[in-house]
Amino acid sequence: GIWPPETRGDPFLNRPMRVALGLQPPERRVGQTAHDFAMLLGGREVMLTRAKKRGGAPAVASRFLQRLTAYVGAEAAAGLRGAGAPWLEIARALDSPGAFAPVGQPAPVPPAALMPSRLNLTEVETLYRDPYVIYARRILGLDPLPPVDPPLGARERGTVIHKALELYMQAHPVAAPADAAEALIRCGEIALADVAAEDGETAEFWRRGFAGFAPWFAAWDAGRRAGAVRLHTEAQGVFPLALAGGNIVTLSARADRLEDKGAAGFAVIDYKTGSPPGVNEVLAGLAPQLPLTAAIAARGAFAAVGALEMGAEDAELAYVHIPAGAAEPKVRNIAAKNVVLPEVIEDQFAKLKSHLEAFAAGRRGYQSHRIPKKTTYVSPYDHLARRLEWTHGDADDEEAPT
Repeated sequence: GIWPPETRGDPFLNRPMRVALGLQPPERRVGQTAHDFAMLLGGREVMLTRAKKRGGAPAVASRFLQRLTAYVGAEAAAGLRGAGAPWLEIARALDSPGAFAPVGQPAPVPPAALMPSRLNLTEVETLYRDPYVIYARRILGLDPLPPVDPPLGARERGTVIHKALELYMQAHPVAAPADAAEALIRCGEIALADVAAEDGETAEFWRRGFAGFAPWFAAWDAGRRAGAVRLHTEAQGVFPLALAGGNIVTLSARADRLEDKGAAGFAVIDYKTGSPPGVNEVLAGLAPQLPLTAAIAARGAFAAVGALEMGAEDAELAYVHIPAGAAEPKVRNIAAKNVVLPEVIEDQFAKLKSHLEAFAAGRRGYQSHRIPKKTTYVSPYDHLARRLEWTHGDADDEEAPT
């Protein structure tokens, strides 16, 4: 800090008031400090020290120390500083770590027997980008504690919208009703019932947004139904994937919308209330949920649907973005020039199998922050991974999983 201590005025009590109340005047600490210094300076051996930095900024020697140095003279002052040099070396040695090796990113390699036996396709992106999360959650069995009485947020809004769309499709599985938008809004009211009971203000905000979304979805859905032989919503899929080492990982998925077009192929569509991944992310394998859903659908993973046919060019993957505000919903089709989607789907399925086999064989560890999507990414297991010990704040270059 600063010596002598600063004298601070009292914003409520002036000096006469403090004396009348029997309190000490502000200057007393300065006088006491001067008295203590004079007594201590009479010791047989005295060390005067000062900090060259205060709060990370360079500090200036006190005027008293400057006057004392000038009084004894430059030669005597240099001798005094030389006498303190050994003590400075001792103090600096206390902070010197000596030889050390920086800690690297943790990448545990557990035995194949401990490998997770189930994996949801929504977790595959995490498996690629931050495998340590899968390790902590599925192998160590550690789940982050939920916050106490959390406010309603984007997750709950997404649940409400998915539930409303599911109710609507269940009520009208074959053809859309004449009053499709009104019917969808009625389903939204049912899905909002629990939220309205908990937080009426939030429910009203979501209700207005959904009422603006309903006409768009009704028109889009009617157009999609015309080209589909069969339509399946919220379909549950399970596919046991046998690995080379003998492990079996059961892949599970819940498809928001599967459209069977018969000989014309099929479409896998996902409703996104948050920002959907970019086309390049999906094609590069960094957001593989839709391609992998299509891959297991073609292998008969969805019991209520059956094996869907996927010809050389007959496949469609798309995200329906449902924004929270007044913005118009948009459809993001996963397509690019000179890209054959069925080949991408099969290639990503093969890469997932190879990736899992590398984990089972111990050739790959569950690395923390392997390919984070953003430099601001924070994992709930960063403390367990002791991230502050090895991170440098540098953004990793994105690359496709190998």
